[in-house]
Amino acid sequence: MKLAVFITGPIRYCNYVIQQMDDLLSSNEIEYDFFLHLWIEDNSNTERDSQSSLYDVLKKLECIKSLTIEQPLDSGRIEKKYGTWTDTHSNVTSMFGMFIAINKLISILKVQPDYKEYTHILRLRTDNVILDPSNFLKCVDFNTDSVNISFNPNISKEWVSDHIMLARKEIFIKIWGYTKFANFVKIFNKYARNPEYFLMSKISKCDRRYAWTRYVDYHIIYNPVKDYEPQILNNIIENIGVEGLFKAPVNNLDNKRELIAYAENIESKYHGHYSYINKFKRVLKRIINKKKAY
Repeated sequence: MKLAVFITGPIRYCNYVIQQMDDLLSSNEIEYDFFLHLWIEDNSNTERDSQSSLYDVLKKLECIKSLTIEQPLDSGRIEKKYGTWTDTHSNVTSMFGMFIAINKLISILKVQPDYKEYTHILRLRTDNVILDPSNFLKCVDFNTDSVNISFNPNISKEWVSDHIMLARKEIFIKIWGYTKFANFVKIFNKYARNPEYFLMSKISKCDRRYAWTRYVDYHIIYNPVKDYEPQILNNIIENIGVEGLFKAPVNNLDNKRELIAYAENIESKYHGHYSYINKFKRVLKRIINKKKAY
């Protein structure tokens, strides 16, 4: 078994993600290589404070098999050609960029002389911290065709989070890959330019397995922190810094209980009262903006 680790996005905290995953996979005696695609600037609507520099990433160069660095997509040109409408809080340029970056890494992987040796692909973001590294792979069965995904209590249960995904190489490529951007956009539009809704359609015939839960097993780092996110994690970021979250022991029993309770509370709110309001808003937004989406 050999794992290709895809890390994509603005630089953010990429060097910490590499180091943590390097330690994690080494301790599990898994053969792996890192493939990175980074946008040199963060033009998203959620730019982070205290981000790492490209130099910080280059210090990890001995761990990286492939590193692609690009200027961010021109949002003005993208919006002029495709419109601004989306079904999420993210802007259309950022969402296009995510799929473009992962597809480019697929193309790079395919031309490697040892391509056939890779059995699985793991997708991570550059702001993704694993809260309990010792348990990260315990729910993963590498001998099945299951698509291992993360459970995000903030979205519909039917949708598929794009935060973390691990699958057999061929299955992963079918989910994320495309040959013509115009064809991808056409299908993406069909699913309201919503990545989670779109990915749901891509793995509808696959066996999905929830291997990780947001806020319990992993965390998407926002800095400044969001007041409504777990106080345990916010305190570490504010008092120690982002680096502290990658090193601090947050997986003790009391912390785990608090994080599980937080995730369950978020899930119950979303899938109860808020789910109906959000669904109504989305349907209304799609009706109003249908011409923009297509």
